[in-house]
Amino acid sequence: MWPSSFPKRIRLRALTLLEVLISAGLLGLVMTGVYASLTLSLRYQGKLSDSVDTFQQALLATTRMSQALGTGKQESMVVEPEGFAFASAQPPTGPFTHDLTGKLEWHKFVFFYLDGGNLYRGDVPFPAAVVPPPTPTLAALRADGAASRFLVAERVEELTVTPGSSTKTSLKVRGKNPQTNSTTLESRVTFRQQDL
Repeated sequence: MWPSSFPKRIRLRALTLLEVLISAGLLGLVMTGVYASLTLSLRYQGKLSDSVDTFQQALLATTRMSQALGTGKQESMVVEPEGFAFASAQPPTGPFTHDLTGKLEWHKFVFFYLDGGNLYRGDVPFPAAVVPPPTPTLAALRADGAASRFLVAERVEELTVTPGSSTKTSLKVRGKNPQTNSTTLESRVTFRQQDL
């Protein structure tokens, strides 16, 4: 009992081979376009992510150097081709300290150096003094058994330090893809004055 409006004969028609091939070809073109778009977007995302990571690493390293230099003494600075060192008033813990006459005390040598494309920071403590001892060479500070060291940045191509009352630092960090990505950051830091 079929309704009277329903056709009595339904004609089923199969796709011809030509129609199947054309449909498959169009589907293949669409899928190729989707794949190419996805590949390009992933490549762009990787490059953008590398740029952001490289900039953040350079910014973190420059910030750490600037903070350390801000606690340093200009006259104690030693600059060598692979890095620099200076006396710092930053104590191991707590705020800055002063002697009984109110003069600022110096507590450690701070040094930054390049080794195998990586930037390291080290600290060598010495007894608190109003006049810090002469700053040793980088080689002596690195060899000191009391030195604590940690990695600041990887893939550093260049570290340039121009000493003065306000020290200029320039740091170039390359990305994982060095042909297309590197970041150079410059900063200028004024040293802490002794009479503070």
